[in-house]
Amino acid sequence: MTMKIIGFQIDVARQIERPEVLHEAVETLAACGHNVCMLYLEDAYQYPRHPGVARRHAYSVDCMQRLQSRCARHGMELIPVIPALGHGGYITAKPGYAKYDEGRDSGAICGSVCPSFPESYTLLRELFEDWCRHVPGRYLHAGLDESAAMGRHHIQTHGRAGFDPADMFAAHANKLAQIARDLGRRLIIWGDMLYYLPGAIGKLDKDIIIADWYYYVFPDVPRVEAFNFADTDSSGVLTRAGFEVWGIPSVWPNKPLPDIADRWGNLQSWRRYGEKAGIEGIVNTDWENSVGFFATAELSVRFFARQMKQPASAPLADTLRAVLADDYGIPASKKLAADILAMGRHHVDGRNVGRYLHRPLAAWLSANEQEVSRRHLKELNGMFSDLDRTIASAGTPNGRDLLEAVRLGWRFAQLYWKLRASLPDCARRLAASDGKQHGGAVRADFQGWAAELESYRRDYEAHWAKSRYEDDPRPAAAWAARTAQTLTEWAGALDGEVRMHPILQTPRLETRLQCRHPALPVVRITITWADGAVQSDSETMIRFESAFAAPDARSDEPSCIPL
Repeated sequence: MTMKIIGFQIDVARQIERPEVLHEAVETLAACGHNVCMLYLEDAYQYPRHPGVARRHAYSVDCMQRLQSRCARHGMELIPVIPALGHGGYITAKPGYAKYDEGRDSGAICGSVCPSFPESYTLLRELFEDWCRHVPGRYLHAGLDESAAMGRHHIQTHGRAGFDPADMFAAHANKLAQIARDLGRRLIIWGDMLYYLPGAIGKLDKDIIIADWYYYVFPDVPRVEAFNFADTDSSGVLTRAGFEVWGIPSVWPNKPLPDIADRWGNLQSWRRYGEKAGIEGIVNTDWENSVGFFATAELSVRFFARQMKQPASAPLADTLRAVLADDYGIPASKKLAADILAMGRHHVDGRNVGRYLHRPLAAWLSANEQEVSRRHLKELNGMFSDLDRTIASAGTPNGRDLLEAVRLGWRFAQLYWKLRASLPDCARRLAASDGKQHGGAVRADFQGWAAELESYRRDYEAHWAKSRYEDDPRPAAAWAARTAQTLTEWAGALDGEVRMHPILQTPRLETRLQCRHPALPVVRITITWADGAVQSDSETMIRFESAFAAPDARSDEPSCIPL
């Protein structure tokens, strides 16, 4: 089956690249054979009539016009994604725009544009016009995904009686489709809300394109996360109803590097299913690469474009080495290719793994997951032994920048798993014999790790500034700085009474939770102290791995809550 659409999406809403970096990346990806480039924009564009919506460093009209010209030279369509329902906080959280939010009369901002207000459509028309009147194209993507707050204002005002969410969703999509037609565009929306509101399918205008997304490997048909990964022939239902459907895999999760083999499996699942369901295109999406760089996501998209042209039996490592050599001038050894492929198995995302980046360091002292952390660290320590030599011999600046990004991702994962593997031992050593015999060694460990983290922060920020803005949030650098400061304070505390050290004075609640139904489970934990004080916490037990995206898969979730 020949797909008419082979595309990619770059998420510039959460992490915005400098214009010259974005332009070069889009042009090189066009050369890989893609004919669609979607930009997930939100507020990363300077809407001429609504400058208050734009974020800092948002792209100018001129910048987007030049990008569109580059795309057009390669026969590639540039499609903006301007969310117009859920994920609307980029509008409604801005000063003066709360009046468009579902929660405007409740004092809360839901981050969802409200279809109940006629003025919402005036705003959305103006935002769409601010793109379409300046940047040529055939399509307009309005999002409409993950819109659980839709109808909240209506229900608060009129009650639930007579409220039909399928009617509201379809009517909203159809109004946006008409606005798009008025602007000479064809509307695209994400397909996930149609899982939950199947009654809307028969009410939607048939010229709306449905972008049906699912980001895990699946054997037959996609699944619905919120329904315990129940199978759903989503694209088949939509194509039989007369809609054009595009399948949407992803290079996410990618913190710090994507699991390329698993991501290839997700893309292959869509290819197999798409042939049966009759979809007309595939667009591979990048989302929120917040502790890495677009360079590593771009490598994955390039790799997938090359691998799709290979025989089904072509080894991934061989294709990866060819891409590194041909596109980046990197003389990649078998070990380098194997290490890049393996890095994704150590990503920092999902479960508590990602949450620990933002939690107090004391929460890392849990012994529940120490052995898992040690395994991660052992494998990471055996990687990239020839990276320095390879960087020096890379034949292009892009090749050297890519390998530097790979190295920074590797170092990030090493530091993360090293601390999780080592801190529980430090606590035990200090507790033994009042810590007197171990205090000096533990202090040296704290000081050494703090120095490593500070070195990492400096290198990360220097590399970041090559492609992104220095005054943008840099999550990995912030984590490294905060953790280094805590370790330095802990080292200083060892000059005093060991029993009063923060490690030993911070009580923790360690739990091991087990989930047999992996669909977005949340455990709420409330601790009531004798004096009446209450401490609440919650654990969201999500595993962003294909192995757990199946009904009744078992997932064990260790948790540590500082008290």
